[in-house]
Amino acid sequence: MNVMESPRSETYGQIPQARTSSTTVLSAASPYTQPPETASDEANDVDAMGSTLNCSPVARKSPAGYYGTSSSISFLNDVYIAIGRGVPSSASDTTAAIPVPLKDSSTELLGSDSPDRFILPPRHTMDGILDVYWQRIHHLYPFIHRPTFQAAYEKLWLPAGAAGHSSALENGMLGSKRYGPDSVVFHCALNAIAALSCHFMEPRGKNRTRLADAFGERSRSLCHLDLFDEGSLAFVQTLLLIAQYLQSTPFPSRCWNCIGIACRLAQGMGLHVESPDLLSQLTAEEIDMRRRVWHGCVTLDAVVSMTLGRPLMLHKADRVPLPQLLQRETALGHVRPVVVESSHTDFFLESCKLYAVLRDIVSELYQKSEDKAGGYDAIIAFDAAISTLEDKLPSELRPHEARLMPEDTTGADICLQQAYVLQARRLHLRILLYRPTFTRHCQSLCAQSGTQAASPEVRSITEASSGLSQALSEACVERATQLIETVHESMSKSATGAWWYNLFYTRTAGVVILFAMACPSLFSSASNADRLLKAWELCQTVLADLEKLSSRVSPCMRQLEALQNQIQKSWSKQEQLRPPPRNQMRHDGIYALQTTPAIATTALFDSTTDHANFDAGGLGVAFPDENCFEFDLTTDFDWEAFLSNTGI
Repeated sequence: MNVMESPRSETYGQIPQARTSSTTVLSAASPYTQPPETASDEANDVDAMGSTLNCSPVARKSPAGYYGTSSSISFLNDVYIAIGRGVPSSASDTTAAIPVPLKDSSTELLGSDSPDRFILPPRHTMDGILDVYWQRIHHLYPFIHRPTFQAAYEKLWLPAGAAGHSSALENGMLGSKRYGPDSVVFHCALNAIAALSCHFMEPRGKNRTRLADAFGERSRSLCHLDLFDEGSLAFVQTLLLIAQYLQSTPFPSRCWNCIGIACRLAQGMGLHVESPDLLSQLTAEEIDMRRRVWHGCVTLDAVVSMTLGRPLMLHKADRVPLPQLLQRETALGHVRPVVVESSHTDFFLESCKLYAVLRDIVSELYQKSEDKAGGYDAIIAFDAAISTLEDKLPSELRPHEARLMPEDTTGADICLQQAYVLQARRLHLRILLYRPTFTRHCQSLCAQSGTQAASPEVRSITEASSGLSQALSEACVERATQLIETVHESMSKSATGAWWYNLFYTRTAGVVILFAMACPSLFSSASNADRLLKAWELCQTVLADLEKLSSRVSPCMRQLEALQNQIQKSWSKQEQLRPPPRNQMRHDGIYALQTTPAIATTALFDSTTDHANFDAGGLGVAFPDENCFEFDLTTDFDWEAFLSNTGI
């Protein structure tokens, strides 16, 4: 693939197309256009968001691949073991095969001084890539100081000797005098930024992924071993950027280790504490950046721990105040309305507060033994904390209010994106909170409708607190429906976050919707049942749109379709009324809703469907062979294991 020059005035967000020019740096032989073998070409089992990339069990080959109760892969393994061997899913912790590396890094970790490591695309190409980062990513994850970094970037393009005396401060951040355009750390960060930006640019599909992988590989190759000795603020910033990019890859251990190293280096620098003596020696700008970087480590640690089901490294990390001067950075480079400056500040602060609740939920409900995990009182307290944060949200961080901003308002698109991203995070957090109760309640309903005896835990919940369990379960399904609607709406308005988060959210919500469909008594009216069906249809629509962005979406679609197929076969055994003729099917393989929830559920799973070739949503994706998953939902399907692995 050649990347060719295009006019600087071209619409941002488009990767310039190839032109046969002698000045084009990104030729067919360029190291940027020939990345190593991509993850899709390798036999990798798990991606960095904790989802399996195939429809079969992941082999338990190595203790290096640990995935705990909140990860997707752990739940799926428990389900497949129960299906294939009839083994009860008592243990949710799972190990998986180590992914095959892109290339052997043992010979590259120390790096070399080869000049091609510092080759960049043409100026207009890099300008467009950096613009995408500022406009789509930086205001969500403000880990670097824009004016300082931008000034250093501009110096990259000056002729030798033209830069003159550097006015950059020696404050240790990216773009400072020591970590400016002549440093390896700066180039490592710049390539990580480019890798992230490529995911928000055109064209879509494999070409974009290959270009992102090429920048990501270049960034990785510049991470020399001796950089880990420095413990600089600039290098921690760089590792946070790399960890963000790695979330889009099928390399969970790289992502996990990268954020872990960033946290350790941050602690080694003392970012986790603030003493009066230290603060007296720093400028307000330096204090703000130290706090931003520290809370960046804390938030990414919480997210990666939740998605992979691994222990929190920085659980109690609230001793350092939140940053307060983010609007100053915006004012340095651009004159914007006050509301937009406030949004830039408020979004990161509100995200940090929300992720503090996430850390507590993961620690209390998912990382404690079953007898010590929090009960209903903890769930109610966490729910109240989330509601308090929601009630105090600034108006510009609410999607409804952000949509009302005049389109010509500078930064209105940023406010809308921040509002949607924050709403999706909040909805997913509530699903995470309700999920344990939702799972147990649905297990009880399945046990009542089948031959399987309920466990003592399920019986105690059913007898003592069925009303509260029902309410929390309904709330879980409602939030899942809202999450799918939010992701779809944000994508339709180009006001969305990274596609890998949208995939994670949609998959999580889709499993909740399908689980609810397996329990018809969970929804009490035909209107509720109809909303479930519409939510499932919308889930398929979102996945079809996401499939255009990454090949990683297809396995997720097949997993959900296979689950729907198994629920369909289970209900076909119990149906009392014959469903409507096939010619009444909707385009997505779901029959029109009947007059009662029970009949609607029966109609949803018509036994006349050809299971082996069923195409949900007209997506052209066939189900696996119908013998792939033979089980009865009311007897040996372990919903607890399946839902726990969705990372919710």
